[in-house]
Amino acid sequence: MMTIPKWYIVMKLVFLDESGFSTDWKVDKATQRYFVLAGLVLDPVRYQTHSALLNEEVGRLGLNKFTHPLGRGFEIKAKEILSGNGWWSRHPQQRSKMRDLMLSFAKTCDGASFVIVIDKEKLQQEYSQPIDPHKLALRFMFERVQHYLEEVNDTAICVSDQAHRFEVEIYEFTNSLLRTGSTISVYDWNGYPSSINFSLARIIDFCVARSEYCFGIQVADYLASFTFHYLKSKNRERCDWWNDLVRGLHGKSGRIAGIGFKKFPSDKSDPIVV
Repeated sequence: MMTIPKWYIVMKLVFLDESGFSTDWKVDKATQRYFVLAGLVLDPVRYQTHSALLNEEVGRLGLNKFTHPLGRGFEIKAKEILSGNGWWSRHPQQRSKMRDLMLSFAKTCDGASFVIVIDKEKLQQEYSQPIDPHKLALRFMFERVQHYLEEVNDTAICVSDQAHRFEVEIYEFTNSLLRTGSTISVYDWNGYPSSINFSLARIIDFCVARSEYCFGIQVADYLASFTFHYLKSKNRERCDWWNDLVRGLHGKSGRIAGIGFKKFPSDKSDPIVV
C-alpha cells in the first residue's frame, strides 16, 4: 500500500449521489415526493485504507460475482440491498452485513457525511417560483461542505455520480456557485428582507464519475437511497439501520438537524429522528 509522507499536503474528497430524481418534479411529486442528496467528506489516505479493508470484508461474504473490488469496475447498488431479491434473499445475514458496512463507512473513516432532503410537495406549496430540487439540494450541500472545510481548515474536490440526462446543466449551475458563491436570503434588524453572499472558495473543483469506478460515490448512493427509503417507510421503527446512518452525519455539540441533516421545507408534522 502506498505510503504518504507526513509533509505531503492533501485535500479532502467529497463524494455525492442522489435518490428521488424525476425529470418533471412538479408532475411526479406525488410518486416521488422527496429528493435526497447525500455527500461524504473523507481524508484521501483514510479513504484508501478503509475502502481496501471494506473490500476484504465484502470478499468474505461469499458473493459468486465478486470478481473485482468495489469501485474498480464492480458495484453492489443500494437498491439491490433494499429489495433483497435474488442471492440476497437467500443470504439475509450477508445482506445486513453489506448494508451496515456501507452505512457506517463515513464514521469508520473518521469522516463526515451530509444528507439534504427536499420535500417537493411542500416546496411547490410554499413557494410561487420554486427552484429545481436538485439545484437547491446542491446549494445546501455546498454550503455545509464549505462550513465543514472551514472548521478543519482544508479544501476539497467534489465528485458526483454521472448523470447524462442533465450533466451539462448541473456543470453550469455548480460552476456558477463556485465562481460567485451562494446567495442566502436573510432579514435585517428591522425585519426587511436582505441577502448575503456566502463564499464557497474552499471547494476547489466539481466533477462527475461513473459509480462502478468510484467507491466513494457508491457509499453516497447507500446514504441517499436508504434515507429515501426511510422517508417513504410507513414503519420507520423497523428501519433499525437508521441509527448507523445518522451516527456518521456531521454535527456540532450533539446537534445534527440543520447541519449534517437538512430537510427543506421543514415539516414539524413529520419529525425525522436525527
